[in-house]
Amino acid sequence: MNHFKGILVFLLSLTAFLVSAQNNKGYDIKFKINNFNGKNALLAYHFGDKQYILDTLERTPSGYFQFKGDTTIRGGLYLFVLPPKNNYFEFIIDNKESQNFTLESDSTDLINKMKVTGSRQNELFFGDIRFISEKRKLADDLQKKIKEAAADSAQIKKHQTALKGIDNEVVSAREKLVKENPGMLYSAILKATKDPEIPETPKDKDGKPVDSLFAYKYYKSHFWDNINFNDERILLTPVFIGKINQYLDKVCSQANDSLIKETEWLISKTRGNKEMFKYMVVTTLNKYANDKIMGHDAVYVAIAENYYCSGLALAWTDTEQCTKICDRAVKLSPTILGRRAPEVRIMDENDKWVSLSDVNSDYTVLYFWDYDCGHCKKVTPKLMQVANAYLDKGANVKFYTVEINGTREEWKKKLQDYKMTREGVINTADPGRVTGFDKKYDLLSTPRIVILDKDKKIIAKYISSKQMDEILNHYIYGKNEPMVIFEEDSEPHEGDDKH
Repeated sequence: MNHFKGILVFLLSLTAFLVSAQNNKGYDIKFKINNFNGKNALLAYHFGDKQYILDTLERTPSGYFQFKGDTTIRGGLYLFVLPPKNNYFEFIIDNKESQNFTLESDSTDLINKMKVTGSRQNELFFGDIRFISEKRKLADDLQKKIKEAAADSAQIKKHQTALKGIDNEVVSAREKLVKENPGMLYSAILKATKDPEIPETPKDKDGKPVDSLFAYKYYKSHFWDNINFNDERILLTPVFIGKINQYLDKVCSQANDSLIKETEWLISKTRGNKEMFKYMVVTTLNKYANDKIMGHDAVYVAIAENYYCSGLALAWTDTEQCTKICDRAVKLSPTILGRRAPEVRIMDENDKWVSLSDVNSDYTVLYFWDYDCGHCKKVTPKLMQVANAYLDKGANVKFYTVEINGTREEWKKKLQDYKMTREGVINTADPGRVTGFDKKYDLLSTPRIVILDKDKKIIAKYISSKQMDEILNHYIYGKNEPMVIFEEDSEPHEGDDKH
C-alpha cells in the first residue's frame, strides 16, 4: 500500500502553472473508491522531487469525488490521496488528450482493483504497473532460488536464464507500449527512465580497445537521447529532476569548470520552452546554492551572474528576489577556488601592519577565529598541532591567523594560552572589523580555514583541521594522508558559530 508523505504547502505560483491556456475543453475527472468512508480526498501532483496539494475534493451524494473545471490542466503525474492514512495511487493527466475520465477502485487494493473509464492512457498505465508487479514477484522468487541453489551451477544457470527472460519480456513490452503510443506522457516517462545501451568498445587490429573511456563517453553523450527538452509535461513527474541529479552528480566531472559548462549546456537545451528554461535555471541554481562540496559555489555564482544579475530571471521572479540572489553571488565570487585571495592588511600582536600579499611561502593557511567561540576552542589547538608538525619539519608554509572579535588585550593572552607565538605563524586581530576582511571573505561564522598557494590563489576553503592537514601533506609531500592523527569529534568544516 502506498502512503503519501509529501503533504506540503499549497503554492500559488505552482498552482497557476498547472492551468494550461492551450484550449478551453475543460476537465472533469471523477474518482470512486469503494470501502472508503471518508468525506474528503486530496488531489496532489509531482513537481520535481516534491509533491504538492492541488485541491481538496468532497464526496458527492452519488459517492464520487469530482475534479472539474473549464480550463485544461497541465499534463503530469498526479496523486489521489485518501486521508487520514494517506494511502494513494498515482494517475496521469495529459493535456494532449481528453481530461474527462473516471477512476474507480477499492480501498483494500487500489491498484489491482482499478477500473478506468474514458482514458486509454491510464488503462495502459495501470496495466503496466500490474504487469511489472507480477514480473517482479516472479523475479524475486527466482533470486531466492538462486541463493538457495548454493553451489549447484546447473540450477543457478537455469534460474539466471529465466530471470533474463523476464527482464527481456519487460523491456519488450514497454518498448511496444512506447512505439504504439509515441505522443503519450507515459511513453515519455518510460523513455526517460531508460539508460543508453552501450555498444561494444571498438578495438584496433591487435584486439586492444581504441579508447579505454569509450563506454563512459558514449553513455555521457547519449544520456539525454530520450528526453524532449520542450515537453514540459515531464516537469510534473519525478523523472526529470532524477535525470538532472544523476547527470550532474554521477556522470559529469565534479570539477567546478566542468560543472559550470554542463549546467550552461543543460540550460541552453531548454531555451525552446519558457517553463522548461525557468525550471532548469531555478533547479540548478538551488542545487548549487545548497551544495556542500567545496568549491561548488562557483557553479551557483556562474548561474546567478548569467541569469539573475543579467536580469533574464525577471521573466519569472521579482526585482527584490533577483537582487538578493545577485548580491549573494557578488559576495561569494571573490573566494571562488582558483581565484587570488582578497588582500587583507591587519595589525599583528606587535602592533605592526601585515599584508597577506607580503607573506612569502609556497603555501599560506588563513585562519579566521574568535577566541570566545565554542568551536574555535576545539579547532585552534588542532590547528596549532598541524602548524607545529609542518613548521618543525621545515615545510614552506605559513599560517596567517585573524581574530575577529573581543579585545586585543584578551586576544594576546589567548595567543600565549594556545602557544601560537612562534616562527611561521603570523597572528593578527581586527575585532572592530575596520579593514573589511569579513566582507571580503564572506565570514558568516567561525572558525574558517582557507589554504592559498604560492601565488595566493585559493586551493581549499572552509575545511576542518584534519582536511587542512591532508591537503597540505598532499601538496607539499605528495602524500594522501594526514600527518597528525586526531581523535574523532564533531569539529565543524565551515564554522558553526555565527557572527
